[in-house]
Amino acid sequence: MKDNPFQHSMNLHDLITLRQSGVRSVNVEQDLSNEDVAAGYVLTAQSRACLGRMMAEINGMAPHRAWTLTGPYGSGKSYFGLFLLNLLSTQQHGYRKALSQLQSVDLPLAEQVTRQTFLGTKRGFLPVAITGYRTTFQECLAHGLVKSLNPLSHDLRVKSVLERLEPALAGHSRSVMNWLQDLLLILTSEPHQYSGLLFVFDEMGKPLEYAASHPDQADIYLLQELAEFANRSGDTPLVFVGILHQAFERYAVLMDSTTQREWAKVQGRFEDIAFQEPPELQMRLISSAFEYTSPKLMVELISTQKEQALQASRAGWLPAMMKEDELVDLAQRTYPMHPTTFIALPHIFRRLAQNERSIFAYLASYEPCGFQEFLAQHSIPDVIRLPHLFDYLAANFQGRLYTSSRARALTETLERLNNSIRLSCLDAEILKTIGLLNWLGEVSHVQATEACIISALRTSSNSDEEIRQALSSLQKRSIIVYRRFNQAYAIWQGSDVDIEDRLQRAQEQMTTAFSLADAVQRYLPPRPLIARRHSYEKGIIRYFEVRYVDMQTLNTISLVPNPGASGSVLICLPGNHAEQERFRNWAQTELRGQSNILVGVSRRVSRLYELLHELRSLVWVNENTPELRDDPVARRELRTRISSVEGMIRHQLDQSISLNRLSESAGCTWLWQGNEVTPRLGESLSHLLSTICDELYPYSPVIKNELINRRVPSTQAAAARRNLIEAMLTHPDIPGLGIEGYPPERSMYESILKAGGLHREGDSGKWEFSAPIAGNDTSLHLLPSWQKLEEMVFPVEPVLQPLKEVYACLTAPPYGIADGVLPIFLFVFWHVHQDEMTIYREGTLLPEPQMADWEVLIRRPDLFSVSGCRVTGNRLAVVERLARGLQTEPAVMPVVRTLIRRLKQLPEYAWRTRQLPDSAIQLRTAIDQARSPERFLFFDLPLALGLAAFEESSQPSAERLEEFFQRLNTALESLMNATPRCREWARDEFLAACGLPGGNPGWELFYELADGMIHRTTHPQLLPLLKRVVESSDLQAALDSTLALIANRPLRTWTDADAERFQMQARYLGNLLKERRSEEEAERLLTPSQRLRSQQLSVEIQQYLTEHYHDSSPVIQAAIRRLMHQWDAQADLEDD
Repeated sequence: MKDNPFQHSMNLHDLITLRQSGVRSVNVEQDLSNEDVAAGYVLTAQSRACLGRMMAEINGMAPHRAWTLTGPYGSGKSYFGLFLLNLLSTQQHGYRKALSQLQSVDLPLAEQVTRQTFLGTKRGFLPVAITGYRTTFQECLAHGLVKSLNPLSHDLRVKSVLERLEPALAGHSRSVMNWLQDLLLILTSEPHQYSGLLFVFDEMGKPLEYAASHPDQADIYLLQELAEFANRSGDTPLVFVGILHQAFERYAVLMDSTTQREWAKVQGRFEDIAFQEPPELQMRLISSAFEYTSPKLMVELISTQKEQALQASRAGWLPAMMKEDELVDLAQRTYPMHPTTFIALPHIFRRLAQNERSIFAYLASYEPCGFQEFLAQHSIPDVIRLPHLFDYLAANFQGRLYTSSRARALTETLERLNNSIRLSCLDAEILKTIGLLNWLGEVSHVQATEACIISALRTSSNSDEEIRQALSSLQKRSIIVYRRFNQAYAIWQGSDVDIEDRLQRAQEQMTTAFSLADAVQRYLPPRPLIARRHSYEKGIIRYFEVRYVDMQTLNTISLVPNPGASGSVLICLPGNHAEQERFRNWAQTELRGQSNILVGVSRRVSRLYELLHELRSLVWVNENTPELRDDPVARRELRTRISSVEGMIRHQLDQSISLNRLSESAGCTWLWQGNEVTPRLGESLSHLLSTICDELYPYSPVIKNELINRRVPSTQAAAARRNLIEAMLTHPDIPGLGIEGYPPERSMYESILKAGGLHREGDSGKWEFSAPIAGNDTSLHLLPSWQKLEEMVFPVEPVLQPLKEVYACLTAPPYGIADGVLPIFLFVFWHVHQDEMTIYREGTLLPEPQMADWEVLIRRPDLFSVSGCRVTGNRLAVVERLARGLQTEPAVMPVVRTLIRRLKQLPEYAWRTRQLPDSAIQLRTAIDQARSPERFLFFDLPLALGLAAFEESSQPSAERLEEFFQRLNTALESLMNATPRCREWARDEFLAACGLPGGNPGWELFYELADGMIHRTTHPQLLPLLKRVVESSDLQAALDSTLALIANRPLRTWTDADAERFQMQARYLGNLLKERRSEEEAERLLTPSQRLRSQQLSVEIQQYLTEHYHDSSPVIQAAIRRLMHQWDAQADLEDD
């Protein structure tokens, strides 16, 4: 592949060198003192965005000071960390150069950095640079801290702290935090005057790997403690930046599920920032790495590079975010890379990133088929083309490629190269190029089209026509396949299913016109668009759902956003100019008042219909070709085609709509509230949506807590919210509500209740819930929502407000409170106004809502209603008089709550019996059916007592008030005395049945009687009764126990029916008791000899009857009873 018009040859190794600053890897520890390395950093859009995000949060309302930077190898994370260490410390040699660099590209950000980190008045942060290795976190931290603090050890305080470092690290993680707090106090005071501590922990994955393989030795929770300490480090800040090559949880992938969950909790304490520079930036960095020893020789080479770059650009290789002039300029500075190789290189190493390879490692290494080997083995004017990169991948990664499902395009190419016969050199180069481009198709804009292949392989020995003929030959030999929908080639494995034939069949079946909007919505359902800036500022995710509209759906499209969405973005897809005007007119007239709808009228959808028709056909083939089930090759081919067409449709939509840069959206007109929107230069749709949200939600609270400030909190967040409300209910007067440690509910308390001033120390020194204070910056802008809630709960005319409607009002514009926050907000409001506010569950008043009620309210707010009850004027006299009698606050709710509480504490019998005066029964009914405290107090209560209602318009006279309270006291006494009165009645009924006098004397007599009879009684019904009496602790307990036994239920739960049954059972047991007493009385009249004779006679009779009548027990009993009656009658005659 040599193309050498030069008259003399020079080895590329002698011509080309690489700048060490461009290819060397950065070590944050070793390079911290090297100001030249720091000065060589190129500030990119990614690094500026990352720095801006950190500065915005480092001293925010809810400061966040613990981050992880996650990105592949070679993406510049370590270099950014080194830049950060220099920028934030005025004592670093590279500080001036770092700040100057930032000022030159982003002066506002430089000023923000200086302001936020106090660089103007203090020394900035003391840098602690750590490069991780496979050991414990404690050892890594110790190494970095000792290296940073040794220069300050002349200060005896620092020296003393250093001596305590090793014991602290050997102890519990809490001892490390105490040590850090001591260190911060020293560093931020005289004479050091640092702003705080800055940890940059590079290669943090190494100790994570060690912790995963040595769970018994490594303490992962030290990281959690460190992050929590950083986030609450207050005026002596500790900032922690960890650098990772992969997501945190991937280090624990081989661990058990419980451990993985624990690691996830640790990760949750850090805010992760994805750090990956765009390919265009990496191209610029590559171009700055090359140096040439002979500028004279480079003149002709640069001319060739320029020509090839222009050809590549026009063939479709030009990167999306780069202009042709810049590509040509960069290509001239990257010889010996062919421009197509130069463009492909960042995408290749993006896919290889997790294999610890970077572009600069490739440039510097001497791997087989690598860059340095090419320089050593080739001469001017040879260039590195795509087949060379394929050979590099095959030589160094073949084993990994075959184990990776994502490298199928490369492995299929290798198999074709190995198994196909009669392949020319050009054929092999074409296959390698197609395989490489197929592999990169998922991450790059370049496809294996004829034009792209020709521009990559064109040489003096490979003409365009020769390449075309080779492509045609390979296609005829079924080595490659041409995909008509994207005009690209692919390596073909072979299949029994003819995809092209099935596609033709699909297109024959699908001849009718279809709705473009419906097809896009169905096959490529759009993702919601987030108003990022507004969401970040307010702490809540606000998004707009995207809906496509064409003329077929114009009259049926729903204009109401789905629950959770702040609005809709309607993308109109016109088929011609007339339809464009129709859509514009529709947006300007019919949607003029719709402030939550943004309309985009596209002007370029010419190819979209064709692509969607292709996609519909591919889906038809997938759904109507049973043979695919047994043909994995055809299935994979079909999936690839569907994925490619979907990608092309997305690209077409993006070209038409340009969501990222509206000012470049030549194909779309945006309208809001009937007016055309003119976006500022570089403004994205997200910026515009944020502006709309600012208009929609001017009263939105600012709550920086992603756990709870969302529409549907996670299970963990919901549990924490429940725990928080329980603490609010049970410990409102304790600082921090008595929450110990730092569970999730603690962060909710800090970010809402404490930061919003809703829970604070009152004038009396007691902690209490309070309304937001007007003009107080710590209120989180909660006051407008609070005032709206007051307006709804306390209208001029009291009304029952369904809680669902209250919530709907507060979540809607202009307030926009998240559903997750509402129960907490409502609780605070209720607690502050509990003397005037009432809560109802399914229409029933809850005088004192308990935790169980709040749990249901959180899950089912639709079951609840709220209302206010503020009383003034004529009715106030009633409230004040009742309050004095009940010894409570002179307000409706405390009065009603106390009255109902006292009556609800009465035994159930008092609520069930009808043996009461009519006024007591009516009072009980009024309390049981109370719906509104106001109505209960001023209407239902006087009516129950047979009096007229207390009207607001008339002043009640003193006589009327006196009669009202007299009747109320009488009814209350009847209710309170109902159970004691029933007890006395039941006692006397039982005593009478036993033949004993009533009252307490009679019960004392029965107690003595039972004590004497229990040892002589074996009757199965009398014995339990006597035991209840004798074994009770006192006379009162004996009475309650006896009544419960007779009625078979405790007295407090009796009904009137139970009282009737008691009466009958009491008489039965009383008769038994009297009979037993009579028997005992008869025995007492016998002399001792007669008593002995009676016992002997009993034995003789029993023996006789047993011997002669042992099978006739009922007969014997009847005979004995008859004899007893005869003897009784005879005794009566003798007495007469």
